[in-house]
Amino acid sequence: MHSIYSHKPPTIDPTYGVKAGAVRRSYPLPADWIWTPSLKDTQTVVLRGSFDLKEVPREAVSFTTADNYFKLFINGKECDSSQPIAGNDLVWQILHKKNITHLLHKGRNNVVIVAINAGGSAGVLFGIRAGNATLFTSGKNWQGADITGLPEAGEDTPPQLPVSSYSKVNVEGKYGISPWGTAVSGWPGGSAPYLRYKILPPTSFLHVDAAGGKLRRVSADSLVLQMPSGGKNPSVVVDFGQEIAGRVKVTSPDAVSMGIGTGESEGEAVHGPWGGVHKVSADRGMPAVTPWSAFRYAKIEFTGAPAGKTVPITIQVDHKYYPVQYKGAFECSDPLLNKIWYTGAYTAHLCMQEYIWDAPKRDRARWMGDLQVSGRVIDDVFADKFLMEQTMQRLRDDAQGNRPPTKLPAGYVNGIPGYSAAWIVGLSDFEKRVGDRAYILKQHDLLGSMLRYMAQDINSKGLFTNSHNAWDYVDWSPGFNSDGALTRSATQMYYIRAFKDAAFLYSVMGDKNAQDKALKEAKMLTASAQDYLWQKQLGAFSNRRQDNAMAVFAGVATPAERRSIYQAVFQPNSPAWNQIATPYYDNYVLFAMSDCGKTPESLQFARSFWGGMLAEGATSFWEGYDLSWPKKHFHKYLQADNGMGYFVSLCHGWSSGVTAWLTERVLGVRPTGAAFSTAVIQPELGYLHWAKGDVPTPNGILRVEVQQKEGRLSGYVLLPKGVTALLKANSREKTVTGPGRYRLP
Repeated sequence: MHSIYSHKPPTIDPTYGVKAGAVRRSYPLPADWIWTPSLKDTQTVVLRGSFDLKEVPREAVSFTTADNYFKLFINGKECDSSQPIAGNDLVWQILHKKNITHLLHKGRNNVVIVAINAGGSAGVLFGIRAGNATLFTSGKNWQGADITGLPEAGEDTPPQLPVSSYSKVNVEGKYGISPWGTAVSGWPGGSAPYLRYKILPPTSFLHVDAAGGKLRRVSADSLVLQMPSGGKNPSVVVDFGQEIAGRVKVTSPDAVSMGIGTGESEGEAVHGPWGGVHKVSADRGMPAVTPWSAFRYAKIEFTGAPAGKTVPITIQVDHKYYPVQYKGAFECSDPLLNKIWYTGAYTAHLCMQEYIWDAPKRDRARWMGDLQVSGRVIDDVFADKFLMEQTMQRLRDDAQGNRPPTKLPAGYVNGIPGYSAAWIVGLSDFEKRVGDRAYILKQHDLLGSMLRYMAQDINSKGLFTNSHNAWDYVDWSPGFNSDGALTRSATQMYYIRAFKDAAFLYSVMGDKNAQDKALKEAKMLTASAQDYLWQKQLGAFSNRRQDNAMAVFAGVATPAERRSIYQAVFQPNSPAWNQIATPYYDNYVLFAMSDCGKTPESLQFARSFWGGMLAEGATSFWEGYDLSWPKKHFHKYLQADNGMGYFVSLCHGWSSGVTAWLTERVLGVRPTGAAFSTAVIQPELGYLHWAKGDVPTPNGILRVEVQQKEGRLSGYVLLPKGVTALLKANSREKTVTGPGRYRLP
């Protein structure tokens, strides 16, 4: 079946329609995480090792990271370092790569790393490569010593300690060991073999400053450089046109040194680059590259080049992506909504890396709350199995803590009660849309043990009490990011949805007893929510959007309560809109408004909120956003993660949910049975004149085309084999079974 588009849809995804291509061969660098035997918080250590060379290789590159920060010395000279970054406690995920050929010599070579542990786990990971060959790595033959402070800033020699200060290091294990896993993006041989790469040129060069020398663009990705005799360094700000997950690559036939800062906004790249300014060099065809991250802009300051010589420079980006096919599609009479749908899809796709991250810039981590939203988009657009299953499994296994699946887990998924509920809901979403019964069956014992663990937090009144003293997180919003009445109420609602979805999963597994028990628990929790959490004087569960949205999403609110909640909380100009919610929870607000019978109003909300980000230049959807925040230098004023500023991600999977909402509420395609065996198809166009779209199912594409004239819907549904659908339109309904083409009733 051809796509609904006769032309390329409004996506900026540079990999749209690109074939997967060959796997880039990766040569492992078998280094160990090491530290001194005495691990302490706020600790500084010196680690040293040595190796012999018969000949200095043509090219040698060091790879270094440390939890938390390091200074690297090769043969007594400082050559690399990492520093704290405001708002980022994951600096260790940024891999440092440095050409150290000029520092090596024949015979014995010495490596010293001074490292700081700011708290918690600690380790250093180091290696040197010559081409594809390993020269030296951190390991058991290293020695370590504790010291009281770092060398002074600018000092280029390592601390001098007596031999007696040193002892054998403690070896934690090879790259990939817990707690660091594979999060050090770009470690040689550590990248997932299923990822692909695409070289992209800049779309424009901004703010070219020759600083008295020469710096001139000569082609789409090239310029010529001649360093000035003194004073400022030449610099350029480069725009790659859209959010990218990858690294900047600068090549030159001559030796050129530079500092590169990247940012998702121009302001971030220039004034507060994520990961700091990377001091790198390009030499005789060996590119200078930044660590893997996500960005749109780069500021490059050239600090050195052959004196008096005009040097050609090529600037590109190495875009790293997970190969997917856009199986889902959406188009309607409102071009803005079309752009919103594809921007949400691109946002989710950018998060699909080694795992499905919350964001490709920060945190680059697996968070189940985020995945419940972005995963539903991935289900509706790409119908991916491999990465979805791998990420959900890792999240659940981490919570189990190496205990047998039948035993209670070590803690909640991500340490958050609501995220454990999200794991169950995410499993249910996946099984309904993509379908993998064998995978679901493997979750039987893990599902049961998590439900028992969750039930321990329910008191005799049937209310969630957080007796585990977990981080009862709901949203980055006052009253919703720490334990309290609002978070407990919202978590109660999510628990109810989770127990209902657990019953569905048990029905797929064929476990009737467990199914009945889960439904009984959901019914009890619902009754308690009605008895103790409904506030009659407010006509809602609270005066805030988050817990009311989850109450509707979970099916707790009755039809009468939904009408009351809409009037009290969701309708335009309600005081609840004066309180901040992230795009994460405004996803649930969208679905809740539709469940309140207000899809036309939801459409206007989608246009203003997600369309508001697009109006401010977004090419992917942001971690935090509010229409009232300043528009000028917008990135400085974004809020999330208990802070404000450039660290806030401009590509966050939890902000992509509007795409799934457009598919499921405007097109109206909602699976109800395993592997799309049954579905409800109920288009709701609001002010739209027409809409059409594709939805992937395990047996092929399901297509909807619908028009609206004078309030009446007409059109057809194309069902693949194996799908039985309840078609609902114009206050009528009928049940049909595919394959076949059926008119709306």
